[in-house]
Amino acid sequence: MQHGYLQSQDRFDECMLTGDSEGEFQTVSKSLHAAALETRPLIGMYGVAGPHRAFLYRWAGQLKIRIDDGAPISVGAGLSSSWELTGDQARFSLSRDGSTTSTFRYAASRDLLNIQHDPTPFAEPDHFDFFLFIHRVLQDAPRQDRIFR
Repeated sequence: MQHGYLQSQDRFDECMLTGDSEGEFQTVSKSLHAAALETRPLIGMYGVAGPHRAFLYRWAGQLKIRIDDGAPISVGAGLSSSWELTGDQARFSLSRDGSTTSTFRYAASRDLLNIQHDPTPFAEPDHFDFFLFIHRVLQDAPRQDRIFR
């Protein structure tokens, strides 16, 4: 397995180097480890949604999700998600073959709630909520196939 790295969604200078086994990550500064990153492919991203840390990455050709300290979840046939925002509360759920397997409720970030005031051109809501980013990838089969290749 070629070692890769995952980019932080919201911290430009932070990334995680992969180890020999899936889920073995080391957080590093990109500026301090530039030479190591030149030879490693980008295999995923990670970010936060409320108190939860989530990863979306490709390991051995398979797109995977990992949330908090949970086991990897393979993306593919039968996996679906839902995401909704009610007031300042967000809810993200994963389902396999129509049965809900996990649900995460959390306070939405101020950046997401105030996106209409963000001065960044082309800012999208999923730039401020990693579960929403994952949800949008899961809704788009061609994107699932091409992301992190």
